[in-house]
Amino acid sequence: MEETKKKQSSTLLLEDLPNEIFRQIFSYVNGVHAFLAFSSLNYRFQCLILDYCTTFDFKSIEKTQFDYVFRYHNTRQWTTLQLVNDKNTPGQIEYFIEKYSSFKDFTHLKSLSLVRTDYAYEYAISKLAPILENIVSLTTNSWEISQLAALDLPKLKHLIIIQHYGTLSGHLHSISQLESLEVRMTYRDYFVDNSMWPTKLKKLKVTSKFMYHLHEFANSLKTLSQLETLEIYQMQMTHEHLDGDVWESIISSSLPLLKHFKFYFHFTYSYSLNANNEIQRVIDSYSTPFYTIEDNWFIRCHYRRRVKNNDANIILYTLPCDLDQMTINTKYFNEYVTTLPNDKDKSAYKVRYSNVKKLIIDDLIPFHENFCQMNLEELKMKYYINFNQWSYVLRNLRSLEIDTNVRVWSKMFIHLFDCAPNLCELKIEKNLLRGITSAWTDRNLRYSFGRRIHSLDLRFNRSDLSNKELRQILPFIHRCRHLTINYDIKIGKIIYILQNMRYLQDLRFKMPPTYMDLFRLRNTYPRSVLILPLLLLIPVWIYSRDDLTQAPAPLKITPQLLDSFRQKLNSSHHNADIERVWSQIIEKFIPLPLDQYVGSHAVPLLASILLTNESILELGCGNSSTPMLHNISLTFNRHVLSVDSNKDYLSTFSSVMLTKPLHQFQHALDWSAIGNDRQWSVVFVDNAPEKRRIHDIIKHAYRSQLIVLHDSESAGYMYDKASPFFPYQYRYQYLKAYTDVWSTTNSELIEKVRYLSELTVQWQLPRMNIKKKDTV
Repeated sequence: MEETKKKQSSTLLLEDLPNEIFRQIFSYVNGVHAFLAFSSLNYRFQCLILDYCTTFDFKSIEKTQFDYVFRYHNTRQWTTLQLVNDKNTPGQIEYFIEKYSSFKDFTHLKSLSLVRTDYAYEYAISKLAPILENIVSLTTNSWEISQLAALDLPKLKHLIIIQHYGTLSGHLHSISQLESLEVRMTYRDYFVDNSMWPTKLKKLKVTSKFMYHLHEFANSLKTLSQLETLEIYQMQMTHEHLDGDVWESIISSSLPLLKHFKFYFHFTYSYSLNANNEIQRVIDSYSTPFYTIEDNWFIRCHYRRRVKNNDANIILYTLPCDLDQMTINTKYFNEYVTTLPNDKDKSAYKVRYSNVKKLIIDDLIPFHENFCQMNLEELKMKYYINFNQWSYVLRNLRSLEIDTNVRVWSKMFIHLFDCAPNLCELKIEKNLLRGITSAWTDRNLRYSFGRRIHSLDLRFNRSDLSNKELRQILPFIHRCRHLTINYDIKIGKIIYILQNMRYLQDLRFKMPPTYMDLFRLRNTYPRSVLILPLLLLIPVWIYSRDDLTQAPAPLKITPQLLDSFRQKLNSSHHNADIERVWSQIIEKFIPLPLDQYVGSHAVPLLASILLTNESILELGCGNSSTPMLHNISLTFNRHVLSVDSNKDYLSTFSSVMLTKPLHQFQHALDWSAIGNDRQWSVVFVDNAPEKRRIHDIIKHAYRSQLIVLHDSESAGYMYDKASPFFPYQYRYQYLKAYTDVWSTTNSELIEKVRYLSELTVQWQLPRMNIKKKDTV
């Protein structure tokens, strides 16, 4: 017995950790995820989240969660903010500017990231000028630089530019206070002006797919006399390269303070006589005492000779190598030369495979044990790999691109889904996918494909898409949210796709030239358009990004509309008007997706309130119930009394919600004295301590029309002892935490609550996928 007590006393619970440890933990995590997971746990965690979560990255965050965080978190504490316009969150930056970009709300913001992958050339910098006054670090797209250079931002020291196409802006030189600059180029056109760089730069990092004009780029660095770190990464093969003696000359003469020099060059090298001698000459140019003795800069060189072409493919990079993208070829991987001496610590100068998130398989390769270190998220297959051997490497894979030459069959593809449980994006050629699916007849693959693939990029190789084949493809892709069709498709087929893909959020495709004038595209754009312009031309149903039910025309929610709603419910035949009004009332008062735990009471509680007329009693405040009841009070002129035993927690609501006397707040010193002065329409029971709930339920059994009980699946609240007092009961089980609605006398009300609540089950309203936490 004593041993059991000792074991129990030695068990450390999460809540037992001191605040200092939570402060360290929250400094490493995304504040968005921490807030969604912990904010409703209890008052202590709510304070910790508000005080210590300062970094917020909204990449892939749904709009309802986006609004929820901005509505309830203290943005004045934020130091880092990232907003992303991509296919998962289109228009997020513009939405933020419109609703939440007040300067007074971001007084401590030091780092701001505005990332666009949607090629929507909107200017955001000028609209956010007040926020930028205190910014130290900024990430933005290249077309914003001219706007940025026109602002006076003396505190801006670190800038990251994402360049999609064209030339690097000449306005960079005007931002003279910069100390750190990173340029990520995703397109091949590139030009460098010798006077383009800010002269005070201490760190410069350039990552490019195709770095043309490499000599001009190297010469432009001569003006950076204060440069301490230089990183150059050329990820795809070009025909340009510079020998080590060229870099040695530039660094020795113009970059006296340079301490760190890192690079990755992928290029073809043409030789005339002896291939080995000429390749060795390139390697020797990086083996001089300047590199190996003075600065301890060592390189590794992989090469593959092509005898027929009298050239060699060469990959040359510095050690250690910690790139997030890697291209692997059999001979590249196995054959290499390095300038690292044998007496050096090899562990300090190795390739860090754990950083690799994107891998390109460029040839048939045997599996290597080092691959297991990769945290792979993207894979491009130009040649076949054995998924059995690669199963561990693919555990975090999200995006897969398969080249036309790769031979894949159905069973192997199903095995891939087992190896890669997170796989949701696929880029593939149509005929290859047709072969994998046995000409669109494989039912097992149809189920797996439709359930797992949310984003599909379908390429075509000189083959049309007939109406018959389109009908055969749709069962495989009908659940896709993002679809790209890379060939000239006619409008009739577009209409058919939109009408039969109810989950589709984003459609990109090429169009025949005869239709181009209808969309007024810019000349600089490729011939691809989004779904939005089509809405001007074709009558199709479009589904909201935030829920999967059909988006009805907006209604104004008023007391008169509620009276009409109740009258229709009183009729024996339920109709579409009831469902339409109910769906829009839910949209107004309940954030989607539905909270699975602390807010799981929202639907039955809202239904109970709509079906009654008198006062509402809330026993136990909460971040889900109290704001909803406040909005109901304002909209329908209903009296609400919110009661809580925690005075500080109660004040977090009463201080901001006392806009009308209809919503009152009371501190519960004695729960037995609460709510004795009147009859209540609805009593919502969610108070602490746990053992108090059973007494309040019995006490209000005959003083209320309906009692709503939260967490009714838990035996700890002992609801079963009060159950005999209530002959009419309904349990809402759509979410992880159950909610009961009880009545002593009114079976008709219970049936109406059941009907409205079960409609949300039929509609399959989206549910928040968050793991359950301990609640009080």
